[in-house]
Amino acid sequence: MLELQTSLAAEASAKAKFYLNKARKALLIQSEQDTAPPRIVLQGIRDGWLTNRAQVTLVGFVEDDSYVAAIAVNGRDRFIELAEPHLPFTQEIALHHGSNTIDIVADDLVGRRARQRLTVVVDRHGPLVSLTHLDIVGTAPHQRLRIQGFLSDDHDIARFTIAGHALPLQNGSAWGFQQDIPMPPGKLVMPFEVEDAAGNVTQGEIDLQSWSNPTSQTREGRYREPFPHLRWSTLPRWATYMPASMAITGVVAGIPSLPDHAWLSARRQSVQPPTIRLTNLTDRDVVYADTLYLEGRVTSASTLQAFSINGESLWQHPTRQLFFGHSIPLQLGENALTLEAVDADGNRAQSVVVVIREDRPVRRVGARLRVALLPFEQKGDGSTLSQIVPDYLSNALVNQRRFDFVERQRLDAILREHKLSRQSLADPEMAAKTGKIATADGIVAGVVTETPQSLEVFARFVDVDSAVVLAAEDVYGENLTPRSMQTLMEGLAWKFRQRFPMLEGVIVDAEGKRLTTDLAEAQGIVRYMKLIVFRSGQTLVHPRTGRLLRKPDTILGEAQIVAVTPDLSEAVLLSTELSGKVRELDMVITK
Repeated sequence: MLELQTSLAAEASAKAKFYLNKARKALLIQSEQDTAPPRIVLQGIRDGWLTNRAQVTLVGFVEDDSYVAAIAVNGRDRFIELAEPHLPFTQEIALHHGSNTIDIVADDLVGRRARQRLTVVVDRHGPLVSLTHLDIVGTAPHQRLRIQGFLSDDHDIARFTIAGHALPLQNGSAWGFQQDIPMPPGKLVMPFEVEDAAGNVTQGEIDLQSWSNPTSQTREGRYREPFPHLRWSTLPRWATYMPASMAITGVVAGIPSLPDHAWLSARRQSVQPPTIRLTNLTDRDVVYADTLYLEGRVTSASTLQAFSINGESLWQHPTRQLFFGHSIPLQLGENALTLEAVDADGNRAQSVVVVIREDRPVRRVGARLRVALLPFEQKGDGSTLSQIVPDYLSNALVNQRRFDFVERQRLDAILREHKLSRQSLADPEMAAKTGKIATADGIVAGVVTETPQSLEVFARFVDVDSAVVLAAEDVYGENLTPRSMQTLMEGLAWKFRQRFPMLEGVIVDAEGKRLTTDLAEAQGIVRYMKLIVFRSGQTLVHPRTGRLLRKPDTILGEAQIVAVTPDLSEAVLLSTELSGKVRELDMVITK
């Protein structure tokens, strides 16, 4: 075992790590010293944690005196090449609305296992606000607005303000309130905000003028049925209010100014379906965010009886007009949004809108390093497993979305045209020449060595401009199956991703073609790496709606790292036309 440790200290290799694990395991079994399973420690998150996020970063570590050999989160194994007494881990986990279960499993070298399960509760619905009475009391200039209503939510209320005045909170997730607020001179609306324990905020404006106006209004909030035997709905936010008897509720609805009994009974038959209108969104709009806030309005000549988005009901009570705001997570690519409304006469309206989510231009796969994956030289037995190494490695590299790859058909044609063998590609200069012909930034080539019991893969990344090997990695396994082969190639792809981290930085100095950035050696930056130089898109305010809009990033060109220090890096622009156009505080991202 000492020889293996000495070997690793001189030069790390996957094969030495594999046999060091085996030697340590045999020693532990022989000594019978391992009696306890590993210990799992999570940081910054606890069981029952409440959030409104779409994903959470799970951070923690596993420790064991007898070496941690395996960690899996929600059934997904992490690549661990050398067992260690202390292994940290970080993993992004997508969350859905409601209760989410996260399972962490850890094994030590002799197979003792520890499990930990925690629950994360996701709430993406804002609180419900119902205003039942508004009265102006006192005489000018000391008038006060007396507000009475009801709050409800799936969880506790954390904050409630009206016109900047904080209202006292009560225990529980549903309670009534009554509060006097000083009347601001000349103010016709009173804004309110309610935040729940998950961080969701319901906002609205109380139109004071409408309470003396016989015409009903629409405002943000929620509606409470005027009949005590009807239950409150827990569906997300909107509201309606009418003078004296009806209340605000969530995002909103307007109802004709009739007595309650007339409103319920004096309805005429309608053949016109409801109308669905979206705010600032048209079919096939392109967005860059992972969440869309969908806003709009549903209007119905007859009483609206149902409204949903992608099958999720946003309807709470009968109304003629409904204003809605709803957060929808988006996947990369096309996202179909189906909006449906039904009125009391059975008329149905449906609107289907496709929203296209794209990565920011500087983060798209097409903007990454263009790589040619060359055929690997094969040594040893050369069985079926060694033949499928390139396919498994290619799939693993493509799935991690770090590099842009040259099509294999084009690469095969280049190799045939220039009569290049696998052995000739072992020379970095020849490999770089092949990469240039294929219009690639770099090439990945290597050697597969197979015996009846083992498989070793050595791969290197060669920069085509300098013919310099920027990364060299290897993996080793024994008694492999196609499944364990896949895990092994995913580990090799992970190693390359670690050597080429995707990092954004700032240009702190620009003089001619030379740039200084805050990307540094400690972040994994090395000489000959390439950068995309861009100007970050500005955030604008929509002049009519007040919504924040982000302009796309502007790609200025490329640069290459020529020097690296512990705190900074220097790069040279690859295009002379950019000299003088790039300025301080422009951005860079590793290509």
